[in-house]
Amino acid sequence: MKLSRIKLALSVCLGLLLLAALAILLALKPLRLPAADNTTPAESLITHYYSEEELDALTMIRKGETSIVPKCENLNELKYSFKFECVRDPRGYNTEYDPYLILMSDTGKKLFLFYDAETLDVIDGIYVYGFPLRNDVEALIREVVESGSSYHDMDVLWDYSSGLGTSGRLDSYFVQVKEGMIMLDAYNRETAEIVSQYFYSNDQLFGDAPLEAPGLGLASPVLPVDKTGSADLSALTNISPA
Repeated sequence: MKLSRIKLALSVCLGLLLLAALAILLALKPLRLPAADNTTPAESLITHYYSEEELDALTMIRKGETSIVPKCENLNELKYSFKFECVRDPRGYNTEYDPYLILMSDTGKKLFLFYDAETLDVIDGIYVYGFPLRNDVEALIREVVESGSSYHDMDVLWDYSSGLGTSGRLDSYFVQVKEGMIMLDAYNRETAEIVSQYFYSNDQLFGDAPLEAPGLGLASPVLPVDKTGSADLSALTNISPA
């Protein structure tokens, strides 16, 4: 009887060791993303949907702003909980652009995770139902400038911003709109006074002869195929008079 118990205990221990070894091997197994597809709509590639609560758990809010910051530091942290089915790689248009993948909620909200192609470190994120129109964003910018306020008073735009550049006293912010991308230059983050703005169309960003402009390499633009849905900026701003 005692011998049988010893054999049983050894079998259980051996089984636990094998399971532990398997878990370690799986954890060390490198993540293999599917081939990038820059033309097929995400809705045609994605078959696994998640609740907004599940995707909310992957994001956090920057203090004092409304921009999305992914909680995960590397895509390997997500490989057992999420299925990566939609991968984009815009580097064919500009080698400095960042690839990204899309996770979609069952309500249509999309989480864009931009990452480093070599390390798979997560760089930035956008978590939205859709993207605003250029005219709406530029109207908001005019309102801010005329009121004497700053970029920090346009919290809503952080939701559609990916990429950040710093050069001397200037910071560059890149706001994704349906028709392309707006780049705003502002003095240091303390005052964030807007000093210039540029609009780059989707064709300039992703056309046959994409534009090469200073600062664009710091952007993380979203491909036109993913500029679906809409975003209403009205009633979402809080502009304070100077």
